[in-house]
Amino acid sequence: MIEKTRQYTLYSKWELCTLLLVYLLGLYVPCCYANVTIDSVRGTIIRKPFRLDQRHRTLASHQDGGDINLIRTENMMHYNPFSEDLDLAGSWNLCFDSLFVADDFNYGIYHSLIASDIQLSNDKTQLSVTINNHAQFSDGKPITSDDVIASLGHFRSNGQIEFQLPPALALSFSRIDSQRLKIKSLVPMSIADVLFIMQLPITQSQSLRAGHKPVTSGAYQVVSLRPNQLAVLQKNPNYWAQSLPLRGGMFHFSKIKFIFVKSRLTGLELFKRRSADYRWEPFYEDFEQLKRISKNNSAMKLMRIPIKRPVGIQGFVYNQYRSVWQNQSMRRAISLAFDFEALNSNLFNDQYTRFNSFFTNTPYASPVKHQFPFDLAKADQLLSDLGWRSEHGHRVNESTGRRLSIKLLVDSAQNEKIATIFAKNLRQLGIQTSIHRVDAASYVYQLRSGDFDLAYFHLPVAQVEPRSFVQNLVVNARNPFSFGTLFGIRSPKISSQIKMYDLQTSSSKKVSTIQSIDIMMMDSNALIPMWYPSHDRIAYWDTINGLDIPLQCRPKDNFKYWWSMSRQRLPKLDLD
Repeated sequence: MIEKTRQYTLYSKWELCTLLLVYLLGLYVPCCYANVTIDSVRGTIIRKPFRLDQRHRTLASHQDGGDINLIRTENMMHYNPFSEDLDLAGSWNLCFDSLFVADDFNYGIYHSLIASDIQLSNDKTQLSVTINNHAQFSDGKPITSDDVIASLGHFRSNGQIEFQLPPALALSFSRIDSQRLKIKSLVPMSIADVLFIMQLPITQSQSLRAGHKPVTSGAYQVVSLRPNQLAVLQKNPNYWAQSLPLRGGMFHFSKIKFIFVKSRLTGLELFKRRSADYRWEPFYEDFEQLKRISKNNSAMKLMRIPIKRPVGIQGFVYNQYRSVWQNQSMRRAISLAFDFEALNSNLFNDQYTRFNSFFTNTPYASPVKHQFPFDLAKADQLLSDLGWRSEHGHRVNESTGRRLSIKLLVDSAQNEKIATIFAKNLRQLGIQTSIHRVDAASYVYQLRSGDFDLAYFHLPVAQVEPRSFVQNLVVNARNPFSFGTLFGIRSPKISSQIKMYDLQTSSSKKVSTIQSIDIMMMDSNALIPMWYPSHDRIAYWDTINGLDIPLQCRPKDNFKYWWSMSRQRLPKLDLD
């Protein structure tokens, strides 16, 4: 019996004519030119030629070579994602390729890399994978279906915990031939499930034996490693994917040296002393310091890149486990005392944009523009209407005589400064605020204790599929560390919309449902939204240079598209 599979093919008339011409001329080579794209927003798998699909990838070409030194504020013990040891380096994916990789130019788009083709069955329980016949490991041996099966199978119960396969899928793997395999699931796989599997690291099957070092499949290899101090990565001159359009304009440096530090400020000082070549600076005050240095030292260069990537929301969130904050009008009254405009103007020279969505810079963001004014007079009236009268400079409850006070938790000196300014405004309303700075390592556990009224929190945006994200916006008994559970957020209307999202079959209706959830969350005054920079701020020394266009990857990883200035520049490369 022939297995029926679902394939999505979207071609324009121009593309069809071009494909026909290429086919007639005998130039069509599927493994070299074919590309499979997964669109996580629309939930589709698209199969079409890469060159026709990537018109935005017209990049200048630069000669490979040269070194770059980078600072990382993280604990690093190893580069082996197949190990269960803690503190895997964040840059491990420079060493290990996966079947698919995220598009650095478009949100929610993923392209085939080691895989040259995938097909998902109609019932979504079987995934057929074809390996690119050019894919090979750093030792020159081809990547086969046996290697992929061994690598994926390893993550059933081994390797880094965040890479381990979801038990509910009960995945099984079978070999068809050296370049094809089949993945079967006990239950239908969502697009998020497919993407999770497709982005797991791949290594040589034999190197997964006890005592062996996993053979790399990526652009770089670790040649020197001192845990929590430094790591030196060397470019594989024979990296198999370098000529693919997908990797166009990437991985120019022959050597990358990562220096690991404990403190962000230590990293800043090292950069100022030229111990590092490149720095993404998220803090306005520190970038202003770098601007002053660059005026006196022309070797230091600065770059501002408009932010187009998803930005997770942050702000002061109310503890709705406390009855006083279960009242939306109470939350609204306190929020009116937060003066964003003054903070942005006086502290940050108007460099920041206030959050207006839980899904900033994604298709899920609501187009509705919410208003968060600063109005102490209105806040005072609201509190009085709610039975909190002003008495001798204190806000007192008319029924109980209890004074209104706020315990505000923060996790950093920067947020403590913002909280102090906020507390001065609250004091004008007769509300005493005590600010408690908690060590970042124990911050979430302090939140779980519930001993606070307001607390700073950063909620990363959904990167693949927003289902679990929206489910965690309200109390979720299955996830004690979720946003909704930590802050006791309960809303029948939002919960109803979340259930509606699960029932939707159309991707467009799913998107509109999430936008409705976004509106409800922002209107609920569950948090006092803070802000994000309108531009990424990059500082670098004149030994390197790079792109000044928005990317979807983390700004600290933009160096993948940078190059050494000590090398001769090549003519522009058009990938269209």
